[in-house]
Amino acid sequence: MGVNAKSGLAVAVDVGTTTIAVCALDSASGDVIARRGALNPQSEWGPDVLSRIEAIANAPDNLEKMSSALAGAINGLVADIVDPAQVVSVGVAGNTVMGHIFARVSPAPLAKVPYKPVFKEAKILDARDVGLVAGPGAKVYLFPSIGGFVGGDAVAVMLALGFGLKHEVALAIDIGTNSEIMLGGKGACYATSAAAGPAFEAGGISSGMIAAPGAIERVLIADDELNLQVIGNQRPRGICGSGIISAVSAMLGAGVIDGLGRVKDRVELDTNIGNRIKNDVSGNAFTLYRGPGIDIRVTQADIRNLQNAKAAIRAGISMLLAKAELTPKD
Repeated sequence: MGVNAKSGLAVAVDVGTTTIAVCALDSASGDVIARRGALNPQSEWGPDVLSRIEAIANAPDNLEKMSSALAGAINGLVADIVDPAQVVSVGVAGNTVMGHIFARVSPAPLAKVPYKPVFKEAKILDARDVGLVAGPGAKVYLFPSIGGFVGGDAVAVMLALGFGLKHEVALAIDIGTNSEIMLGGKGACYATSAAAGPAFEAGGISSGMIAAPGAIERVLIADDELNLQVIGNQRPRGICGSGIISAVSAMLGAGVIDGLGRVKDRVELDTNIGNRIKNDVSGNAFTLYRGPGIDIRVTQADIRNLQNAKAAIRAGISMLLAKAELTPKD
C-alpha cells in the first residue's frame, strides 16, 4: 500500500521483558504496513525485571548498555520493514521497568517496597535522545504507568478496550514474563501484575524459541498420532509460547501427563504415543520432533515452569476479583 508522503510513518513498539514487537503504520490512515518481533536483548542481564534491576543497581553503567541494546533491537526491526527516514512518530509501551530503562532512568527504586517508580507520567522524547533512528524531528510518546510493575502496556490495553467507560465487567490479561492483569466494569478499573516468568513466551523452556519460522505453534494428538503446526510450514526448530501451551494441553488430553502435571512413565500408557516418552536425569520428557541434530521435547521441568507461571497469573486474578468484590461468574 502507498504511504502518505506528507504524514509519513508511525511506529508502535511493545517492549516486553522477553520479546519486542514492532508495528509500522501509515500515520494518516492508520493502516498497518508490517510487523516484526524479536527477543529482547536485555535478557543478557537476566530473564526477568528484578534481575535486570539488580544488574543496574550493582553496575550503574548497565543502564546505558541495556537502553542502547534495546534501542538497537528496535532500530533493527524497524529497518527490516520500512525506511526509518520516513518515520515521524513512535509510540512505546512496556511494563514500568522496561519504560524506565527505555527512557534511561534507573528503575532501582522498584526493587524494594513500596515499589515506587521514579516517574509514572507519559513522556514525549526526541527519538535521537533515546537512540532511535527515525526521520528529522521525530518524537517518541512513552505511555504512562499506573504504578508498581503495571506499566504503559497495561494502560494501552485498557484504553483500547474502553475500560472505565463501560459498565460490563471484563478481564484482560497481558501474558508475559511480567504479566499485567486488568479488571474493568461498573465504571471502575483495577490492575495488578504477576511475576509469571518467561515460560509463556517459551523462555526457560528446554526447546523454547520466539514465534518465528520453524517454531511449533500448535500440537494435536488424535487417534494415537501427533501432528505439529509449524510457523512457515518448515522443519521444526523449537517451540514458541503458544506451542508449549498447546503441547501441554494435548499431552493432558492424551493421558501423557496426569492432572498434577507429572509426565507418566512409558509403561503407564497402552498406546503407541507412549513410545515418545523418554527418561533423562531431570525426569520424563515427551518428544515432539526428532531430526538431524535436533531433538524437540517437552520436559518435566518445562511443565513445572508453565504451571508456576499459570499459578502466578491465577493468583493475580483472584486478588483483583476480591478487591472489586466480584466473582469469576461476573
